[in-house]
Amino acid sequence: MSRNDIIDYINNNIIPSIKRTFSPQGLKSLWTKSYTIGIILILLGLLCMFLPVFVSGSIGILGGIIIITWGVTSLLGFFAHEKKGFGREFVVIKSVFLIIVGVIFIMYPMTLMSLVSVLVGGFFLVEGFVKVRGMLAIPYRRSISWWITFLLAAVVAAMGMFIIFFPFKGTEAIIMILGVMLIISGCQKIVETWRNRHIY
Repeated sequence: MSRNDIIDYINNNIIPSIKRTFSPQGLKSLWTKSYTIGIILILLGLLCMFLPVFVSGSIGILGGIIIITWGVTSLLGFFAHEKKGFGREFVVIKSVFLIIVGVIFIMYPMTLMSLVSVLVGGFFLVEGFVKVRGMLAIPYRRSISWWITFLLAAVVAAMGMFIIFFPFKGTEAIIMILGVMLIISGCQKIVETWRNRHIY
């Protein structure tokens, strides 16, 4: 592609697209989309906050469907190719395994979120433990900031242990925290859109 071709492409595609976006009609559509996204984020956040069990189950079912689709696609790909090669039997085993896991997640949707909770709890536990161990390795003076950091790290480690030993309650807590974050993001989106709309 020559330099003139690039210039022609920019003039014929990119510049008109920018002009459409920043035209009065384009800006109005952009503001509407931004407001809509903000409202959707807030509604999703409220749903996570007040119905965490329902949201957890829905995520489990959706995850099961995705995993089953992955397994079936892999299995169909196996039968679509007639070539024989080393390790092809493992493709069948993997596909069947994925389908079985997906069915389990659909039948027991909280299982997926429990696994996620355990992983998150393990991360918090390791993170907190490493931080606590690092703080204890600091010699001599232990100031107020040292104690604050140490206590926060201990709390993080304790949260990780709680989530690991009580995954269902940990799942609800994670979903509710996600809900708060979604609500905050939605409010920020609406405020920023309102501010930008008045600037332009």
